Amino acid sequence: MVHHFVQSLNASWPIERWQDTRVLVGVSGGADSIALLHALCNLHPCPSDNIFAIHVNHQWRGAESDADAEFVADTCEDLSVGLSVISASEYPDLSADQNEQAAREIRYRAFADIACQLGARYVVTAHTSDDQVETVLDRILRGTGMLGLSGIPRTREIAHGIVMIRPMLSLSRQQVEAFVSDSQIEHRHDHSNEDMKYMRNRIRGELLPLIERDYQNDARSAILRLSSLAADLNEWISDHVDDLLESVLIQDELTGTVVIDAVAFNNLAVFVKGQVLISIWESQGWPRREMGREQWQRLIDLCLSESGTDEFSGAICAKKHDGRLSLTRRVE
Repeated sequence: MVHHFVQSLNASWPIERWQDTRVLVGVSGGADSIALLHALCNLHPCPSDNIFAIHVNHQWRGAESDADAEFVADTCEDLSVGLSVISASEYPDLSADQNEQAAREIRYRAFADIACQLGARYVVTAHTSDDQVETVLDRILRGTGMLGLSGIPRTREIAHGIVMIRPMLSLSRQQVEAFVSDSQIEHRHDHSNEDMKYMRNRIRGELLPLIERDYQNDARSAILRLSSLAADLNEWISDHVDDLLESVLIQDELTGTVVIDAVAFNNLAVFVKGQVLISIWESQGWPRREMGREQWQRLIDLCLSESGTDEFSGAICAKKHDGRLSLTRRVE
């Protein structure tokens, strides 16, 4: 009998959509990604032909990190799935910064690189609805805008012709735990997830339980509804922002400087200004995690000034001069 978790995963991402193409599964060794890998292998008639795994070893936890890699290798061997193990040190421009943002960028670059090598159409990750709730709460506390409220997107293109998909966003961590328990599937436990010095862990271990206990016992569902509504609105905005962006851009070079007509930009509504700036950041591939409401407002205020300069996260330099706002990423 097929486990309910596997059935739910298939309902979210039907096997017919991907069984004839190669997929690359991000596997950390934790319960979520191990459950995803096992479920995909259960669904596919010949997993060894089309399913591949990738494990990125960030080497933050010494012997524990190496043990995670060994466990993933053993699991993939048992499932007859090909595996690529990538060391974060292979990306020296990012690995020097031991933070979650740098680790995420390393993973995404590794995913795209290996997917290209394999000719994989999809990169599959194991984010659950609980991850979505925690992400939205984290962003609210950081002062996010409408785009941030939409949370983790179900799909995104990470390289030409390569789509990252998160089919478990509609499934809960509780469902994952039931599957690995019922199926007696072994997995690794990352003890750093219990370290309360990290904001995400405090949200998971302290804030959410407090909200559910004392304020709203169905808080997770409420936050997921908010995220879904925000995603719908953001989709509508994205359909219209390109025309607005074109009306204010003077120069847009993928590897150079973005120049904005300050007069045209200043005539836009405040909310629209923010969306235009976000669109610029996304098109350039500039990091947005530290760009909250205060930072966007600083940039909007700079554009209103006669002249001036400012610098933002990711070494993004802004300069207002001669009725123009120039944005460029400083090369270090």
